[in-house]
Amino acid sequence: MIGELQWQEYAGRTHTDLPATRLDDTSPQACPPVGRVVLSKRGVALDHALLVPGRFIVGRTTDNDMQIDSKFVSRHHMQLITSADNCYVEDLNSTNGVFLNGKRVRRHKLQAGDVIKLGMHEITYSPVDLPAEPGDETHATRTTVLKDSDTDLDSDDDESESDDEEQDESSYSSIARGS
Repeated sequence: MIGELQWQEYAGRTHTDLPATRLDDTSPQACPPVGRVVLSKRGVALDHALLVPGRFIVGRTTDNDMQIDSKFVSRHHMQLITSADNCYVEDLNSTNGVFLNGKRVRRHKLQAGDVIKLGMHEITYSPVDLPAEPGDETHATRTTVLKDSDTDLDSDDDESESDDEEQDESSYSSIARGS
C-alpha cells in the first residue's frame, strides 16, 4: 500500500546532501552605525542611541529598543527603519501620534536635525559618518528605561511642572479623542 502512495521517508525527501559551504553564519554580525538619536525632555538630553540597519522600536514597555515610561507614549509608539542610505520614522498606530518638526506624520524619511516629538519627549535624528579608522567604530544599540520621575530637575519646581503636565495632558487627550 505504501508503494502505491509513493511515500518517501522524511530523510529521503530533504536535501541533507547540501555542501557545508552553503550554510550561512547566523550569529549576530557587528554593523557600523548609520544614524544617531538623542532623547530629550524639556531641552535636557536624557539618552542617546546609535542606529544600525534594521528596526529600532520606541515605546513604553520593556521590550522596545528605547523605553520611555510616560503616560503620553504608547506601548509600541513608533519605529525607526534604518538602511545604509536612509532612515524612516513610522507611527505604530499610537494613541497620541508622532510629530516630525511639528507636523503629525504616519511615515516619513528623516533628514539630519529632524526632531520627533512623542508626548513630552523629543528625539533628534542625525546621520553618523563612518569613522576613518576601523578601530574607532561603535556598535549596536541598547535598551533604555526612562521614567517621568527620573527627569525632574529641581524639587522646588514641582508645582509648576505639575501645572505644565496637566496642561500638556489636556492637549494630548484632545488628540486621542480626535477633536
